[in-house]
Amino acid sequence: MFDHVKFGVSDYAASKAFFLQALAPLGVTLVGEGEPSYGAELAGSGDASLCLYQSAEKPAPLHIAFRADSREQVDAFWQAALAAGGKDNGAPGLRLNYHASYYAAFVIAQTGTILKPCAIWRGNGRLPLRKNPHILRRERQMAVFGIAQRRSVG
Repeated sequence: MFDHVKFGVSDYAASKAFFLQALAPLGVTLVGEGEPSYGAELAGSGDASLCLYQSAEKPAPLHIAFRADSREQVDAFWQAALAAGGKDNGAPGLRLNYHASYYAAFVIAQTGTILKPCAIWRGNGRLPLRKNPHILRRERQMAVFGIAQRRSVG
């Protein structure tokens, strides 16, 4: 999981409204806000937050994956994001190319940001992070470039 992700948006009010509506099924709310140039911080029950601010610069494509506690949360996120004006980029379902029980959906926000809630299950419990293919790929990339991990996973 991430600590926070901060990115610039061209329409602050519309983007804030979109993310608040789309992420509501995941328990995300507005926890702090300053001037649009400083931005808003959105967070759920965990330690991570999503921050957005008004910017004239066009942001590069950004992919943000949110942890969901269940497939039902993934489904609810996808429906809420589409209702908020997002573009469908992959309906909720298993993504066997990632893992046998990797359940996710993809939505493109008005900013062009790719959003993906995902729930990964094995048996009655969540798949440990060290088995997540995205984490393994990131660890391999970090090793190749000699980047130290901020914290251990697993």
